[in-house]
Amino acid sequence: MKQSSRSVYNSCTAICPSGKKYVCLVLLTKEKLYILVDVSSKGQDLLAEVCNYLGLNETKLFGLATLSNGEYIFIDQNIKLAKYAPKGWKNETGSGVDVTGVPYFTLYLVSSFTLIVTCLSVIKLPDYTTTSSYVKM
Repeated sequence: MKQSSRSVYNSCTAICPSGKKYVCLVLLTKEKLYILVDVSSKGQDLLAEVCNYLGLNETKLFGLATLSNGEYIFIDQNIKLAKYAPKGWKNETGSGVDVTGVPYFTLYLVSSFTLIVTCLSVIKLPDYTTTSSYVKM
């Protein structure tokens, strides 16, 4: 994994500069990254930082989402993160973590597309059967 700057961490123990807060980002593998973001950052800024850190060139394949009632809800990449954060996250003092060191604000890296995978199976010589199935990346 590569990093553009030291804003992605494995824990929330680093000192948080003024105007920055921690966001927990849960990856597709359920691994958690803790990212220091400017309180005025937009979703596209966070997504670009994470994709750069992970070495992902195709940022359009992924999006950021919140989790509400067990369902992922994509956030608008052009809107400031503070709009999706818990109330008071932007204006409170501190680094945006609770007393146990867990960020108040959690986002999820999710795939933006559901692919339709087409499989061709050969059944006897010229007969072909096409089977389509939906695969969530």
